[in-house]
Amino acid sequence: MEEKGILEVRMMGDFSVAWDGNNICSNPKTPDSQITRLLQVLIYNRKEGVERSKLQSLIFDDSNSDDTGHLLRSVIYNAQKKLEQSDLPHARYIEFRDGRYYWTDDIPVRIDTEIFEHLCIEAELERDPDEKLDKLLKATYAYKGDFLPDQTGLSWVAGEERRLKHIFRLNTEEAAEILRENRDYAGMEKLGSYAVSVCPLDDWETLLVEAYIFTGRLSAAQTLYEKTAERYQKELGIRPVPEQANRIEHLFEQADRTHYNLEDIERDLSEEAADGRGMYCAYPIFRGIYRALIRSLPAQSMPSWLVLCTLKVEKGKAGSVRIDLSDAIAEHMKTAMCESTESCDIVCRFGREQYLILLRNRTDSDCEAIKRRIKEKFEEGEKKSTAVTFSVRKIEGHESDSEGGAL
Repeated sequence: MEEKGILEVRMMGDFSVAWDGNNICSNPKTPDSQITRLLQVLIYNRKEGVERSKLQSLIFDDSNSDDTGHLLRSVIYNAQKKLEQSDLPHARYIEFRDGRYYWTDDIPVRIDTEIFEHLCIEAELERDPDEKLDKLLKATYAYKGDFLPDQTGLSWVAGEERRLKHIFRLNTEEAAEILRENRDYAGMEKLGSYAVSVCPLDDWETLLVEAYIFTGRLSAAQTLYEKTAERYQKELGIRPVPEQANRIEHLFEQADRTHYNLEDIERDLSEEAADGRGMYCAYPIFRGIYRALIRSLPAQSMPSWLVLCTLKVEKGKAGSVRIDLSDAIAEHMKTAMCESTESCDIVCRFGREQYLILLRNRTDSDCEAIKRRIKEKFEEGEKKSTAVTFSVRKIEGHESDSEGGAL
């Protein structure tokens, strides 16, 4: 609940400045963006103030102007006029003292980042175990996301974002460790869900997987892990780091499976409905299948093949460049590969523009036919500028190519 007579400032997850429930300043993507930057810097540094030269560099970080001093005076003047027209009490909002600019002491301020840091300090100093956990959790839930997310191109914003996120990680990891010791897996799940929501793609999914495993939801844990691995590849173009994958595999090994019989396990292992097409999976699953295949190669009558499919945008004779795939193109490529392969084949996304196929018991001509089908199906309805290329390697066996060679 907002308190009367205090300027409420939000800088995590979004930016807003409110007085008595009325918004004073928010979206920086407006004609008043430099005024917004000025207020962000001055309010955030209101206790120590900001030197003139530093204020110029912080506000005009991306400016090409040679006269930022004149620009600064103009922005301060316009900011003063804008604030006078707001619901704020009349004051000299921006003051200049001893070579520094300050936000006025006449308008009290409460900032979400300061509340968060204060709660983290309280939790760090607490010695009672139960009270400490309560304070750690309270601090974690006070973190609302990235610092000034619309201004991440500014160097000072990027620095504060890294610092605050580091504090959040230390605080949340300590809370998770206490919950783990207490075997409070419901609390771990809630904590993990929140951490994932405010810091997506920052490895907090592992905490959720752990909570699922130790509450017996092994299928949900596996599904989450596979979807997370695929999302990392899709949005960041990276695969889960080995440490993360090994930790999750270790968690599965620790899971209590004593109440499962062989029929239950077989049901969990079975695919719900095989449709005769290639099986699509996340890269960690693909890797496990690939390694198992290598061990069984001596018993196979025909060779197996590893196929790398790469999507590129053709640029005439100048060659090609990398692309960022839209969801529609990525889904179209996935469909083209699965429909062009059979149920014994495995398909996965390897990166933003790359996919892998594991073809088992195939001849050279089979590989060529599958490549041709994929190309034809993908190019149906696609712009001629988008093309798919292939690299194929025969899988020779564990001793000569245990990790898939150059891939």
